[in-house]
Formats: sequence, C-alpha cells, structure tokens
Amino acid sequence: MNIYRSMIFKYSTISVVCLFFLSSITFSQDENKENGAIFEMNINRKPMSNNGNYMSYSQMSDYAKENIIRAGVNKSEDAIRKDTDQWQHWLTENEYNAFIEQEDFEIVNLKYMSDGNIVRGYILKPVKIDEKKLPVIIYNREGGYFDSSCLTLGEVVKWYELAQKGYLIASADYRGSCDSQEIGEQKSYDIKDILNLLKALQSFSYADMQNIFMVGFGLGGMMTYEVIKSGLSIKAAAVIHGYSDLEKITKENAHIQKLFRAEGQTNGMEETGRLSFSNIYVNRSAIYWPEQINVPVLILQGGDDPKSIRESNIQLAEKLKKAGKKSELVVYLTDSGYLPYNQKDSWNKITAWFDKYKK
Repeated sequence: MNIYRSMIFKYSTISVVCLFFLSSITFSQDENKENGAIFEMNINRKPMSNNGNYMSYSQMSDYAKENIIRAGVNKSEDAIRKDTDQWQHWLTENEYNAFIEQEDFEIVNLKYMSDGNIVRGYILKPVKIDEKKLPVIIYNREGGYFDSSCLTLGEVVKWYELAQKGYLIASADYRGSCDSQEIGEQKSYDIKDILNLLKALQSFSYADMQNIFMVGFGLGGMMTYEVIKSGLSIKAAAVIHGYSDLEKITKENAHIQKLFRAEGQTNGMEETGRLSFSNIYVNRSAIYWPEQINVPVLILQGGDDPKSIRESNIQLAEKLKKAGKKSELVVYLTDSGYLPYNQKDSWNKITAWFDKYKK
C-alpha cells in the first residue's frame, strides 16, 4: 500500500479559496480582535476555477490526474491508473455536475481571528433558511502534505449530500495553510482554530449551537479526538482514516514525521530521538487516552490503508469498547483513504449516527 494513497483525494481538486465571489462584505481588520471575530465574508453561488471560468468535470479530472502523477513519483502506470480510478469513484461526474448546477445551496467564505492568526473558514448553507436552526457538522479536513494545502472544491461537493439531509457544514483552513495567516514561521494543526470557528458560527442565527457534530479525516481525525478531549460539548463524531497513533504513523510516513518534528522544535524540544517526541505522541494520539473520549464516535476505516493507520484505529476501537464508551467501528476491507468505493454508504452511516444523537 503506497503511503500517498490517502493524500490523492485531498490534493487533486481545485482550491475553494480560488473560487469566488458573487457578493462580499468586508469588516475592519484588527488582529487584536477577540477569537472568533469575523472581519471578512463572501458568498459564492457558482464556484468557478481560479481564472474565473467554469471548469468541466473532464477538465477537473485531467487536473486531478496531473496531481496524482506529481504525488506518485516512481509509481508504475498501473498504480497511477488505479489511483485515478479511485479519484473518479470518489468524485463522480454526476455528483460534480449536480453540485455545480444546483441553486439551493451557497458557500459562505469568511476570515476570522484565532489567537491573533487570520484563519479562513467556510460554511455550506441553504440559500433560503426558514426560522428553524440547522444542526452543524464541523468538517476537520486532512492536511499537511504541501505548504499550500487547503480545502478543495471536491471536498465541498462531498458536503452537498450531508447538507441535503438538513445539516449546516463548516470547516477551517488551519493557520499557516492556504491563505490563512499564522504568527510565526511554522504551520500548525492547532485545535483552537476549530474552537474559534465555533465561536465565529455564533454570529449566524441559523446555526444550532446546541447540535454540533464533527467529521474528521486523517490529521483532521486526530484533531477531532483532541477537541473531544478538550471537553467541548458536541453530540457525536465520525472519523475516517484517522491518525490515532502518531508514533506508529510517523515510522511509516516521513512527511508526517517532519511535520511533528517541526512542531517539536517550535515547542523547544530536541530535534532527534524517539523520546524527544513522546509528549507530542501522547498528547495528540487518542490511542493513549480512550477514557477521555466522552462523545459517541463512529470510526470508519479502509482495510487497504497503511498498516499503521489501519491497526491503530482498530486498536482504538477496542480500547473505547473496553472503556465503556459509545463507539462503533466499520471497516471496508477493499477500500482506503476517503473510502471512494463506499462513499455513499459511509456518508449514510455517518448521518444515521448523527441523527441518533441529535437533540
């Protein structure tokens, strides 16, 4: 199993950040504003490519293949063909066109403050909202493979199915990624950017802050567990391809090791040596503190994922069960990463899980 399999789906579409704008509101910018304060907001009805033109599914597919080839240096033609096929299963032409052609939902693009950092956030919402508040799904995305990593149009298209089931979807481009700005030089996956997104959501009268749910992928799954550990009151969570044991994962994935080595240096830890990262491994890996997962968690895992990810998530599910926590594990034996061959089934399981705990 190639370690890049899980990243293919994340970096093979067009950045939402480049896809605006029909209308905009700009507030005065003040980096001393309190956490969650919004100072810029734009609304998109019809996402476009970064040159302002509509991009067909065929064009997007070609762009995705270019990224697959770039990410999979030294891969065989058969491997590239397989990864391209997975991408096309993950984001089908019918799905893409249905989202582009629909007129019932729009994307709110905003900038908000998070510990002095300027962070970009997104909300997918109905164009018309009645007086009823909508339950919120916070989508904690994958990230970290490229310095320019940011939320993609492909991911927003995938939200469409969730939004149609009555949920408001919100996400953050973490500090230091895409055009979110960070104080200091290092990128960071700080859960405070998620917590402050929730503060920003309080500005929207249609967001039901009593019904908050979370979906996390990869590093976003790691952050989902950390948010739960922080004590934030959410109703339920779902984690796909989650990073629950960083020590195991960094042994297989040099890039992830580099990310957390940089974090260790930022925090004044030594650069090398197994023990130098022990605090990060323990603090950011749910495998070490299952007793602190006091929120119902649905874990979805591909059987074709890297061994470190697959085994640690199965072990976490066992530990949660032993600790008496509300949890469920679903393994799709022949799938991986974002579960492209079981996308609809996994999404249905997630919304059914959330509906069970909705207030």
